[in-house]
Amino acid sequence: MIRRIGPTGTTAVLAALTVFAGLTAGGYLPPGQAAPTGDKWDFMFQVDGYQTANQGGHLLNLYFNYRYNSGIADADLPDYLELRAAALDYLDRIDPATGTYWEIIDRNICTQLAAGFPVEAISCQMQVFPTVGGPPSVRSVTYTIGDITPLAIPGPIFGP
Repeated sequence: MIRRIGPTGTTAVLAALTVFAGLTAGGYLPPGQAAPTGDKWDFMFQVDGYQTANQGGHLLNLYFNYRYNSGIADADLPDYLELRAAALDYLDRIDPATGTYWEIIDRNICTQLAAGFPVEAISCQMQVFPTVGGPPSVRSVTYTIGDITPLAIPGPIFGP
């Protein structure tokens, strides 16, 4: 025998499912309340086609994936634009005459961001596009600090 649930019964079932889903998924947190310990909260952004003077001048794609400190409160979340500005400021301060290796630059940017912001883990990937007369391939380097999967974004077929 099939029994129909009327409109009020359907509403009650949906409400119960919503509450159950909220409880099993960690529930709703009031604004400003820190997430429970053990939760992982990641953020990612990219910067495409950034011009740098290093090694004769190159275009870069930069990717940043980071995990916030465990239990971080909403009010303590950094604006990603601050991390972006710190990374680009580092790139702008490189003396082009030194020809610093991309691996060192990526490591230094990643280390600086990990130390300066409320992140417990970060992975930074830099793609370097060829210049006229330079090596004919896109190069990529990834530096990772902490417990987060290292970025592995494939290089594009064409430049930015």
